[in-house]
Amino acid sequence: MSDLKLYEIKKAYMDVMNLDVDEETLKMALDAVQVDIKEKANNIGYVLRTLEAEEKAYDAEIDRFKALKDSAKAKAESIKKYLAETLQDMEIPKLSTEHFKFSFRKSESVDVLDPELIPDDYKTTKTEIRISKTDIKKAIKNGESVVGARLITRQNLQIK
Repeated sequence: MSDLKLYEIKKAYMDVMNLDVDEETLKMALDAVQVDIKEKANNIGYVLRTLEAEEKAYDAEIDRFKALKDSAKAKAESIKKYLAETLQDMEIPKLSTEHFKFSFRKSESVDVLDPELIPDDYKTTKTEIRISKTDIKKAIKNGESVVGARLITRQNLQIK
């Protein structure tokens, strides 16, 4: 097992390529470096798989905690509504306990019954501009020039 770090293997490979030796010696040196890189790449593959699995586990935990949060929020709202209705039914506008003070505060809000009937004076228009990268990609591939955009080709590492 090699103790070389990945950057050291890369440097060793570059050094071997710059050697002024016969073809057989060069092949042997390159084979040794390639064994190291295969071993390192294999180990990195395991690390990547572990990190990807951790990411999925964290996503699942985030979803689980969000569901727990939403449930707690709904329960709190339900209990608050229950207490408010009970106090109102019993005509108790204020209540003090050992640790809490409960009271009602007046507020006003508008309930829109039919948005279509509301006059335009009370409406605002929200415009959202989205760029369709898919359409731009198709246009460029069809030979069109799209000012402000370009098609970039990348080499993405796949691990199977």
